[in-house]
Amino acid sequence: MQFVPNIQFTCLVKCEGKQREFNFLKRSSAVFPFYNVDTADLAGIRFQFNMDKATDKWIIRETDLPSWILDAETDLSLRILEQDFS
Repeated sequence: MQFVPNIQFTCLVKCEGKQREFNFLKRSSAVFPFYNVDTADLAGIRFQFNMDKATDKWIIRETDLPSWILDAETDLSLRILEQDFS
């Protein structure tokens, strides 16, 4: 049996001039590992989405998210790459 560590972390990313908190949880048990990500807007409404590995970066799977989340995709991908050594 192979040990697969959980990767879970939180980071702040600047979106639309405001610091937003993003929470990441890697789902390694899937055939293709991915990250569950969640965040909240200024009104406290939570948004959950997934990020998939695409060659040398991580991309947001969903397209029906607010633009401030979609615009942060590059920063979010860099944060994952900093934390994920697998």
